[in-house]
Amino acid sequence: MWPSNGFVSPIYGQHFRDALEFMEAPELGLIEPVGKGFSYQGNAWKLSTVRPTTALYNLLPREPTTWDAFRRIPAEHVLLRRKRKVAGAQRGELDDYADTDYSAGLRHEVERINAWLADAAFWLLPDGSSHGLATSGQPCDPTRRSLRRIFANGRWDQGGRLYGGFWMTMPREDRFKRLRIASKQSPHGEPVANVDFRQFNLRAAYGLTNQPVPSGDLYDVRGDGAFRDGFKVLMNAMFYVPSRLTRLPAEAQVAFPSGTKARDAVAEVERFHAPIAHLFGTEVGFRLTAIESTILVTALAILFNKGITALPLHDAVLVAESEAALAADAMEEASEFFSPEFGARPSIEFYRASTDT
Repeated sequence: MWPSNGFVSPIYGQHFRDALEFMEAPELGLIEPVGKGFSYQGNAWKLSTVRPTTALYNLLPREPTTWDAFRRIPAEHVLLRRKRKVAGAQRGELDDYADTDYSAGLRHEVERINAWLADAAFWLLPDGSSHGLATSGQPCDPTRRSLRRIFANGRWDQGGRLYGGFWMTMPREDRFKRLRIASKQSPHGEPVANVDFRQFNLRAAYGLTNQPVPSGDLYDVRGDGAFRDGFKVLMNAMFYVPSRLTRLPAEAQVAFPSGTKARDAVAEVERFHAPIAHLFGTEVGFRLTAIESTILVTALAILFNKGITALPLHDAVLVAESEAALAADAMEEASEFFSPEFGARPSIEFYRASTDT
């Protein structure tokens, strides 16, 4: 909660901890601890957790409280960069980087997106039974509109996806059921459509090597759809590891037949994608993610400048259903601004998923 690099909300600090201790004191008993947090450098961490008591509840108004009663302070740090993850760590530590004109430009892009999102017309419908929970198990907080962009491995050309919006942690089915975005056609709101990059990492990898992208499904290694999901997980994992993969990822293990050996599945992938086989096991995935996120940030600017509200979702955008085709066009246009240092422009294709998908 109190990192030395300064990447912290002004709400938190010793004064916040003092307030919690004051509320927990026996004389008040407004909160009680649930779990004690810990953090080890380069290792596991866990958040401290408290919960309100009946004494606090008795001090609150009895009228139902809605999200409209809350306001959120804009995030101070929207451009983060993590150091390379050390062995055994869940993620890399935050990098206290020296600011440059380049990083200032990246930050300005995120701040501009956040300004657009702050005023955009989108909302959640009541779920009818509860508060509606995110995948974290916490209530979906519609005040969480500010995004941050996080790069990896201490480099501005690795990682770079956007995080932080409340819609990002909602279960997929809840997005289609409850999320509404206003459009020019329907100012009172429409169900959302998900416009997604299709097999981006593989297509971008072929682009980096100036190789033509094969036709057909790039994850269908055996040509008959057999174990496609397993090969998809495996291929994407192979892009992010520093050497040849020797163990199947957990999600791939359950998708392949029992007893499948990693070396055999990896060899199948390398044969199927021979023109880019040399990129597997080189951590090029972080660079591919930077390419993908740069295209997505550019597409968001194009859409908002046209008056179209778009919510980023890692490798996709959520838009009003009637504006899905315009969103795909914007993503195609954004790919034309592909930065030369990333290599050749990838062959982009999109999924256009409607509300009932």
